[in-house]
Amino acid sequence: MHDSVGQRTLLRAIESNARLRAGHPFIEYGALTVSHAAFAAAVRRVANGLLASGITHGQRVLAFLPNCPEYLVVRFAVQRIGAVFVTCSSLYVDDEIRYQLEASGAVLAVTDVASAARMRAIAATLDSVREVLLLEPGRMDASRVGVNGWLSSQSDTLSLPFPDVDALSMLMYTSGTTARPKGVMFTHGNEMFSSLGIAHAFAYTRFERLLHYFPLYHINGGLALLGPLILRGATMVMAPKFSASNFSKTLVEERITMAAMNSTHIKMLLNQPPSPYDNQHAVYRAQFALPLDVERRQAFSERFGGITLVEAYGLTEGMGICIACPIDALWKPGSAGLPFPGYQMRLVNDAGEDVAVGEPGQLLLQCQTRHGLTQGYFEDPQASAELLRDGWLHTGDVGVCDEDGYFHFLEREKDMIKRSGFNVAAAEVERVLLGHASVREAAVVGIPDDLREEAIVAFVVAAGDADADAEILRSHCAAQLAAYKVPEHVVTLETMPENFLGKVEKKLLREMARARFP
Repeated sequence: MHDSVGQRTLLRAIESNARLRAGHPFIEYGALTVSHAAFAAAVRRVANGLLASGITHGQRVLAFLPNCPEYLVVRFAVQRIGAVFVTCSSLYVDDEIRYQLEASGAVLAVTDVASAARMRAIAATLDSVREVLLLEPGRMDASRVGVNGWLSSQSDTLSLPFPDVDALSMLMYTSGTTARPKGVMFTHGNEMFSSLGIAHAFAYTRFERLLHYFPLYHINGGLALLGPLILRGATMVMAPKFSASNFSKTLVEERITMAAMNSTHIKMLLNQPPSPYDNQHAVYRAQFALPLDVERRQAFSERFGGITLVEAYGLTEGMGICIACPIDALWKPGSAGLPFPGYQMRLVNDAGEDVAVGEPGQLLLQCQTRHGLTQGYFEDPQASAELLRDGWLHTGDVGVCDEDGYFHFLEREKDMIKRSGFNVAAAEVERVLLGHASVREAAVVGIPDDLREEAIVAFVVAAGDADADAEILRSHCAAQLAAYKVPEHVVTLETMPENFLGKVEKKLLREMARARFP
C-alpha cells in the first residue's frame, strides 16, 4: 500500500538536490560552504569507505560528534548503505556513552580527533565495537584523517540500491521516564513523513536560509530543522552554538530568513542590550517551543522586528513536531496548535475516557500512515507495548483542547524535568544517586527556573550513619551524567514523604523545593 511518502526518502531527496540545486549552498559553516552537489558526492564517498571497512546492512554506527558538516555526511552515508545511524549527545560523560554503545549494539563509533582517546578507552570495554573512526570537524576533504581522508580517496560513484522506505534508519535515544534512555526507532519513511509535515506547516521555501545551532543528535536539530531544508533544497547556516550577544547581527550579516528558538533563548535575548541590528533582518517567523509568558512574547516581537513565534508540540516518538500553530491568519498565541494532516489526537482521563473541551487530559496520538509514529523502542518490546496501546501513542503529556480544536500544553504527566530544552528523566538521576554508598533513598524533582525552564532538586535519605554531603553527591552525579542532568540542589531528609501505598509524594517534595529555593 502506498501513501503520501511512497518510496521517497531524504536520501533520494539529497540526490535530487545534487541535480536540481547543484551549485546552491546546502551547508555554510564559517568560511566553508558545501553545495548540494558536493554534499551528495561526499555522502557517496563516505558510503564507499564504510562498505570497504566491512559495515553492512542493518549494523549500527554511533556518532559522538559536535555539530559540523561531516556529522551529516556520516549520518546519511551510514543510512545510504542500509546501516542504522545512532545519535549520541556530545554532552554525555563516559558512562552514558558506554551504555548507548552497548544498548544499540553498535559495531563502529565515529568521533572527532579531540575525543579519540576517550572513545577508544570506552570501546575497549565492549566486545561489540570493532573500530573507532575519526574525523576533523569542518575540514571536509582538506584533512586526511579517517572520514575526511575518504572524501578525497573514495569514489563518488555508488550503484547500491536505495534502502526501502520501511527499513530502520536511525536510533535516537530519549530520556523517557526510566533509569536509562531508550532507543526510539526511525525508518526512512518516518524521517520523510516528518520532514514533509514540518516543511508544509512552517512554509519552508527553496530560498530559505536557516540559522541552525540546535544539536544534531537531538530530534529538533537532527530532523525537525534538517529534513525540511533537504526537501526544499535550501541552505543551513550552521553555527557551533547559540549566541545571544551576536544573534541579531548574525541574522543580518548571514541573510537569515528562518530561525528556531525555545523560551530559554528568548529570555537570554531579552537580557541583552538593544542592538541596531535587532529589526534590520528578514526573519518573520521562528519555530518555537516551551512555555513563555505573554509579556515576554510581546516584548520579543516588538524588539526583534515583529518575528512571530510559531509554537509547536512534538516528541521523539512522534517523529519530532506533529502539532503546530498556523503561521498566519489563524495563529493563536500560547497554543501549540492543531495536528498536522494525517494525525489525530485525543485527550483522555486516567480511565482512558475522552475529556470535555477545556478539561485536562493525557494527549494520545494516532496517524493514518505507518510513517507518522515510531514503531517502538529498540529491542524493548515491553516498553514499546506500553507506549503504543490500543492503536494510540501515549505521550504522557497533559493538555487541554479549546473550542477551536487547538491543543494547549499544560504539563508532563511523565516524571520528567525540562532543562534548557533537554528532557531529564528523574529516574536516571535517582539511579546515579542511589549508586553512592551514602544514599539509601533518592527522589528528584524539578522546580521553575526563570531562565532554563526548570532547576533540578534532589532529596536523599542517608544510609545509616553516613554523611550524604551535597557537594560530594553533586560531584558523583557530574562524573556519570551530562552537566545539564546534575542537580542544582541536594537536600537530606530523615525520611521520604510517602502516601499510604508507600509511593514517594513528589508533589509535596516540589512544594518543599519551591519554598526552600524560591
